[in-house]
Amino acid sequence: MFITVKFGDNRQELFNPHCKVCSLLENIKERCDLLKDDVIDLSDQTGVRKNLLLNPTDYAIKYMEERDTLILIKIERFPGSLEETCIPLLESLQGNKEFLAKPQGQRRAKRSRRRTGQIKSECARNEKRKCKH
Repeated sequence: MFITVKFGDNRQELFNPHCKVCSLLENIKERCDLLKDDVIDLSDQTGVRKNLLLNPTDYAIKYMEERDTLILIKIERFPGSLEETCIPLLESLQGNKEFLAKPQGQRRAKRSRRRTGQIKSECARNEKRKCKH
């Protein structure tokens, strides 16, 4: 089974969600021409964010349905702040205020910097060990 991720100028790619979240996100970055350091997430087509980074070692399928069509979003964090800005990477949604309001509104309570560091280090450890799918 698969999910469809939409991004760019109405581009889409198929991905297998039967793997760990960190592996799925790394594969999405690679195939969607993003930088390795970019922080990304997925949202449904109405703009509700999946918050996948909160559970990097869970299987991704736990947070989505088979054959889902999801929107790739980039998370921007600003130094010295815990606030996040969500930017849909699907060009037709950029500037859509209704869509942009939902991913941020659905975000969980502010996470500490320590937690954010734990997520990045967990993904880095799994990257080195090459997570078994």
